[in-house]
Amino acid sequence: MSTGIILTYYQSNRQKLLKVLSDIKEKGLVFEFDVALEKAELLKNAFINFIDSLAIPMARISNMLAYTFLIPLVPELYEMAQGYGVVDLKEFTIRIVAFIGVTFSGNLIKKLIKAMVNRFKS
Repeated sequence: MSTGIILTYYQSNRQKLLKVLSDIKEKGLVFEFDVALEKAELLKNAFINFIDSLAIPMARISNMLAYTFLIPLVPELYEMAQGYGVVDLKEFTIRIVAFIGVTFSGNLIKKLIKAMVNRFKS
């Protein structure tokens, strides 16, 4: 019976599915197969909804993490604007690159999750 469910959702081999379905009919397990198939559909939908719900919070978290690299630069930039201090160019560059990297990877993860959800929906 589980083979029939797997073939229904994850294989596109119609011949194998028809053979398994005929075996299920011969053994009189059509009702049980239908119930199991409904449960598999519910499980699939719950999984898709769960994965889909992760995309937006992960993007927001990555944005917050990205700004943590910029916040320490604000006082240094303020001092430089006032003419009091000098910005450490190496630290400034590292923080900007880290900000861009975290922002880019957060957006990439969001797009990846959305692509996974779309793949599971089809």
